[in-house]
Amino acid sequence: MPVLGLLPKMNGTPRPTGTYVDALRRVRNLCVQNTGLGKMAAIGLWSATRRLMLNPYAWRIAPILLVSFLALTSSTSSQVVHAVEGGYEFNDEHVHLTNYIQEGTDIREFLKLMGTRVGRSVLFGIPLQQQWSYRVSGDDAPTYYLSTDSPLYYYSFTDAFIAMAYKSLPPEQQARFDPMITGFNPADMYAADHIRRVLRTFPGVFSGIGEFTIHKEFVSSKIPGSVPSLLDPASGQGAESGGGGWA
Repeated sequence: MPVLGLLPKMNGTPRPTGTYVDALRRVRNLCVQNTGLGKMAAIGLWSATRRLMLNPYAWRIAPILLVSFLALTSSTSSQVVHAVEGGYEFNDEHVHLTNYIQEGTDIREFLKLMGTRVGRSVLFGIPLQQQWSYRVSGDDAPTYYLSTDSPLYYYSFTDAFIAMAYKSLPPEQQARFDPMITGFNPADMYAADHIRRVLRTFPGVFSGIGEFTIHKEFVSSKIPGSVPSLLDPASGQGAESGGGGWA
């Protein structure tokens, strides 16, 4: 949803309009009404929302907060019901099939780990690759971002890798996965173009966007370039192109 440019200004500072006030009020009401599995997530999100209300620029991301709340509560509760009805105990909503050097568990082996307990898994790679700099590490190949002082860089091929792994499965096994697009820089205005290309190249594969990082301890400082922000127009471009599904 394009947010920038829609907010009137008072003394040069954006102020909330009725649309964004209503969005945050809806988040509040849903938090109050929500019970069951997503209750703690709802309380946490509403607490963050209240703090953000004090920042006039934060009104730009009210729609994002609303989408996030719905993803954390209504969707989650529904998925758990479906998992129980299908004979499974729960769904896994956060699975990285690869690591920071783009290695990981084979998708068929992961299905075996899911077994009869996990119904569905939200599946994505890691959008960052740890550089192996011989000048820094010599022959000692780093396998994690804490293993070296060398930088991290965005690795877009991770989306194609996840798509091909998913497409290698028969339809009944594909039905247990929800692949997500994650191989983009959320501070890059061209990220939306990457998302569109992935959707066109692999039609019917991806369910949404995520996980992507706005700030992560140790990781953010190792990535060259601009620092991602939810207030950055690039993040809004990505959400608009993907139609939601943020992790």
